[in-house]
Amino acid sequence: MSLRINPLIARDYNRGLSATVRWTHAIVGTLRRWLWPLEWLATNYWAWASQEKRSWWARPLTFGLLLAAALVPFDQFISRSMAEFRRGGAYAFGGDIHLTLNTLGQFGDAATSLIIGWTVFLVWPQRRARLWDWAACVGVAILLANVAKMTIGRHRPNYGSAWDFLGPFASVPTEQGPVFAWEFWKERASELGSTPSSHTVAAVVLAMVLVRLEPKLRPMVFACATFVGFNRVLSGYHYPSDVVLGWVLGVIVVRWIWDGQLVDKARWSFTRRGKPPTHVGSRVGKLPALANAIVVQRGEDAHPEQRSEEPPAGR
Repeated sequence: MSLRINPLIARDYNRGLSATVRWTHAIVGTLRRWLWPLEWLATNYWAWASQEKRSWWARPLTFGLLLAAALVPFDQFISRSMAEFRRGGAYAFGGDIHLTLNTLGQFGDAATSLIIGWTVFLVWPQRRARLWDWAACVGVAILLANVAKMTIGRHRPNYGSAWDFLGPFASVPTEQGPVFAWEFWKERASELGSTPSSHTVAAVVLAMVLVRLEPKLRPMVFACATFVGFNRVLSGYHYPSDVVLGWVLGVIVVRWIWDGQLVDKARWSFTRRGKPPTHVGSRVGKLPALANAIVVQRGEDAHPEQRSEEPPAGR
């Protein structure tokens, strides 16, 4: 049971403190007396979400939903505030700077993923098998992102209000008739595809995969993924809350597929060769050990340069 402070005690417990401090304690005590059911609910929910078997998705999902909900009231204001920095605006970047920003904003797209994937294939032969996990992460993440777009049906910043969560049966009027959010093959259906940001999803997936392949890349790749999200808001394609939800989706998918070794499990279920793969953890602090454990489990050496050169002991 949490401690509920009596506001009278908080007000009078130490006259030596300033009035501001004492009344702040009194207000906090009063609020906690009124809101203790919510405090109890939040404490128990967080204990449930922190259990190891579900913390990999429950914690980021909780943080993401709370942050996105907090941003929704400010989405419209933030998007309009950045209008002057977009192309044609008073403070828009031009020339090579504009091209460079657009190029960095494509981190995680099909072209950059193919280039980086081919580089991994050539430079890290011992990591080639993990490219299948990467492909699965990208495919599932983009699929879920597009399903969410069609289900939520939120207008993009240039086409409606930030509060327009219209659902899967929302439509855009055209000369040929209404275009629904789920009609992804039609051009104007993308106007209802603001939430979540699929570019951010792809960028986060690429960043997390590269960190798992080589932890030293963490600062650079996460800076690139963060810039992608910022650029989607700056360009007027998404609201900040869309970017947050895209980030959360990318994190959960990589933890689910890569850390859970779903590709290896699927392969083993068909071949039944060797020992079945096990989940080896997903905490950031364990990433180097995680990558090494997965590769070694496949009969490979993640760090061949560290192989012992000592001769085997005699019989």
